Amino acid sequence: MPMDEMPQFKISTAIEDKDWDPLFVVDWKCFQDCPEIVALSPGGLNPDHRNANIEGFKRSVFEGPAERAYAKISEIHSGDITSFISCRVYRGSKGIIDGSFASTPPPIQLPQIKDTEDRAFYEWYWNSCRATLRGFKELQQPHVFVQALATDPAWQRHGAATMLTKWVLDLIAKEKLGRCALQATPMAVSIGFYQNFGFRVIDRREFIDEDHFPGKRGSPVVTMVLDL
Repeated sequence: MPMDEMPQFKISTAIEDKDWDPLFVVDWKCFQDCPEIVALSPGGLNPDHRNANIEGFKRSVFEGPAERAYAKISEIHSGDITSFISCRVYRGSKGIIDGSFASTPPPIQLPQIKDTEDRAFYEWYWNSCRATLRGFKELQQPHVFVQALATDPAWQRHGAATMLTKWVLDLIAKEKLGRCALQATPMAVSIGFYQNFGFRVIDRREFIDEDHFPGKRGSPVVTMVLDL
């Protein structure tokens, strides 16, 4: 695409087999500075690990027991996948703890992390994140939870994330699901991206357990909701 030509995006909910590699690349580039995300895909884009990491990314971000809603954005001129969103849909009256989700789920295990100390810490981190979400009364009603929203850094600041956020909010309004929830980084909150849509903060948290993991600190997360 010529440098003086603005990108033109198209959004699609169809994800083909050939899309998984570029989707993983977008995710990796977007979150490569987040140790908790990096830990899930040891070796990153290294060819020796790439296929296994793509499969793990697909299972953890686009599959699972909850209903999913997702979309991708491609740039029309280049054909590149630039961004994606993946959400969990909870239609039951008790939301994240309704029906088949009422029982405490089995613990998250991360066998791909070979270092035993790192594996124990990251398993604790992700299980703590999930347990925290299940405890929020704001999520114990029908809602859509945005699990991942990512844009390749090369395509950021052109409106792709805004398009995807509007897409999921339109979906929630159309299906009368009432509420959108997500967890953001403090940086995303500081620039006001989600507040511009009307999201409000319900919790700020940093995961630290000095008794069991001295010197290790989980990345802070900000939980936000928006009522529609």
